[in-house]
Amino acid sequence: MILGMEYLDAIIVVIYLAGITLIGALAGRSVKSREDYLVGGRRFNRWFMLFHAFGTGTHSDQAAGVVAESYKSGLSGIWAQWNWMISTPFYWLLAPLIRRLRCLTVADVYRLRYGRAVSAITVIVSSIGACMAMGVMLNGTSRTVQGLLHWKGPMVYYDWMGHIGITQPEPAVFYVAMGIITLLFVGYGIAGGIVGAIRTDLIQGIMIILLSFLALPFVLGRVGGMSGLREALEPEKLALVSSDFSIVHVIGLCVVSLFSIVSQAHIVSVTSAGKNELEGRIGMTYGNFLKRFCTVGWCLLGIAWFVTKPDLPNPDTAFGDAVGALLPVGFAGLMIATIMAAAMSTCDSMMVAVSGLISENIYGDLINPKATERQILILSRVVAVLVVVLALYYGVTQESIFGGLKSFWEVTGTIGVAFWLGVLWRRMNAYGAIASFVVASGTRFLLANATSMAEGPQLLAWLGAGILAGVVVSFLTPAPSKEHGEDYYVRLYTKIGDEERLEKPLDEAIPPEQRLIDVGGIFLPKPSRETLNGFLVAWAIVAALLIGAVLLFRPPGLGL
Repeated sequence: MILGMEYLDAIIVVIYLAGITLIGALAGRSVKSREDYLVGGRRFNRWFMLFHAFGTGTHSDQAAGVVAESYKSGLSGIWAQWNWMISTPFYWLLAPLIRRLRCLTVADVYRLRYGRAVSAITVIVSSIGACMAMGVMLNGTSRTVQGLLHWKGPMVYYDWMGHIGITQPEPAVFYVAMGIITLLFVGYGIAGGIVGAIRTDLIQGIMIILLSFLALPFVLGRVGGMSGLREALEPEKLALVSSDFSIVHVIGLCVVSLFSIVSQAHIVSVTSAGKNELEGRIGMTYGNFLKRFCTVGWCLLGIAWFVTKPDLPNPDTAFGDAVGALLPVGFAGLMIATIMAAAMSTCDSMMVAVSGLISENIYGDLINPKATERQILILSRVVAVLVVVLALYYGVTQESIFGGLKSFWEVTGTIGVAFWLGVLWRRMNAYGAIASFVVASGTRFLLANATSMAEGPQLLAWLGAGILAGVVVSFLTPAPSKEHGEDYYVRLYTKIGDEERLEKPLDEAIPPEQRLIDVGGIFLPKPSRETLNGFLVAWAIVAALLIGAVLLFRPPGLGL
C-alpha cells in the first residue's frame, strides 16, 4: 500500500494526474498574448464552454460540503449548493452582457461603468474571494482524500532513526494531497493559462458527472433502496427546508449568490471565451445546470451514508469516507484522481483570473500603462504563484468547508450590489457604488459580530443596506459621465459582430421603441426571442429539478 492506497489505485492516480497535467501544459504552445492567457483568444465552441463552466464551478469541496450538510441535516443540506439554483436562469441573461463589454477581467467590467476607483476595489475583493475559494477547494479536496483513505487502516512508516511506527494517515494524506494538487495546477496553469483550464475541464467535467453517481448503487444497496432510506429517516430529514436551512436562510443564500457571481474573478472567462454570445450563454447556463443535477447525487450520498454510518466524528470527511468504503479497488483510485484533478481545473482558472486582475488592472492600468504584452504576461505568471501561497494559507487554517464557501460568497457579494444597480439604473454612479460596497461590508461585519440575528435575515439585511446606500448616495451626487453612462449602455446592449453601433449615441443605438422600461432611470431593452425563450426554459428546468427532488425524497406513505 502507498499512503493507504492499494497499488492499483495509486497507479491510476499517477497516470490520470500526469495525463491531465500534460494536456494543460501543452496548451501553453497556443498562448501568445494576454487575450490568449485570460480568455483563450475567445475561440471555444459551446461544448468546451459548457464543460468549462461546469468544471470551473464544480469541485470536490462542493461535493464534500453538500455531502457533509446532507449528512447532518438531510435533504435541506442540498441548499449548500442549490442556493445557486435560483440564480441559474439569470446566467442566460448575464453571459451575453459580460461578453458584450469585451473585457479581459472582471475589474474591467466595473471600470467601464464606474471608473478606476471602483475597478481597484473590485480587484481587491475579487482577488480575496478567489484566494478564499481556492483555499476552501484545497482544504475540501484534501479532507475528501483523507476520508477516502482513512478506512484502509493504519499506515506503517519508519522514523529518522529507522524505527518502525504505525499511525493513522489523516495528517500525512491531508498535506500530501494538498501539496500535489498545488504543484500540478500551478505548473500547467502558468504555462497554459485559461486555454489549459478549458481543455482539462472538458475531460474533468465528463468524469465528475460519472463519479458523482458511481457510489450510489453501492450505498443504496446497503440501505434497502430509496424505500429503505425513506423508512429509516425522520420526516424533517426528508424536507427541503429544516431548522438548519429555514426558508428565510435559503432565500438569503439564493439572493446573495446572484450578487456574488458577478464579481467572482473567473466570470469573464466562463462567459467570454466562446466564439460568440450563444456559445457563452449555453455554456454558462447549462454547464451550471449539470452541476445542479450532480448536486442531487451528492445529497443522496450524504443522506444514505448517515443511515449507514451515523457516528462520523467529522461530517466534512463523509464524502471521502463513503466512497472509500463503497468503491472497489481501481474505482477508488479513479475517484481520488478525479477529485484531485477537479480541484486543479478550478484552481488554475481562478489563479489565472486573479493574476490577470493584478497585472492588467493594477500594474497595467495604474502603475505602468505603457507595459508591453510580454511584461504583462510575465507578471501574470509571477503573481499567480503569490496568489496560490495566500490560498494555501487560507486552506490550511479553514475549519469548515461550508463555512468557508459562505464567506467567499458573501465577500464577493458586497461589490456585486454595484454591478446590478449599474446595469438596471442609469443614475447609479461611482460614489453610489463605493457607498454600496462600504455599507454592505460594514453591515455584514456588524451583524455577524455584534448581534444574535439569524443568518438568513443577516444576509438580506446587509444586501438591503448596500442597495439603499447606493441609491441614496447616487441621488445626492452628480450623475455619471457620458463615458460611464450612455457609452456603457451602448456597449452593454450591442451584440458581438454589430460593432458599428458602438459609435452611435444611446438614443440611436437603442431607440425608444426598442426599450421595455425607461422610467425613473430604470433602463431595460426589449428582450429578443432567443433571450426570452431561453430564460423561460431555464426556469422550467429549475421547477423540474425542485419537483423531482421533492418526489425522490418524499416521506413514506405519501405516494406520488
